[in-house]
Amino acid sequence: MKLRFNYSGKTIEVRGDIAICFINAGLATEVLARPEVQAPAKAEWITTRGRTRDGELFIGISCQRCHYSALIQKPTENAEIRHCGIVEKVPASVLAEYRRLKVAESDAADNANVQAASRADEVAGLVKYV
Repeated sequence: MKLRFNYSGKTIEVRGDIAICFINAGLATEVLARPEVQAPAKAEWITTRGRTRDGELFIGISCQRCHYSALIQKPTENAEIRHCGIVEKVPASVLAEYRRLKVAESDAADNANVQAASRADEVAGLVKYV
């Protein structure tokens, strides 16, 4: 046990049965160990593309404190991640960025389909004249 002596203020480690005698005699008080204070959860949220051929869009989380990491494939406002003993929702700014990129991605795909269709029409028109 760790004791702090009342008159001198010194703190020393004392064997249990002897420490109890000092405490009962009013000569010392026990020094309780302070619990370790953990740093707050530090999660980093990002919008990223997957490593597949089509490069699908994901929202990723990585926590520096508990070393948790995950990818959310189709996030919603209610998406929750549990780490460090807490529950975190996807931040609105990250969700907005994901949606902005998803809309841009679908617009690009629509433009590519329109261009492909117009090329097919041109080729079909040329085939008539050959």
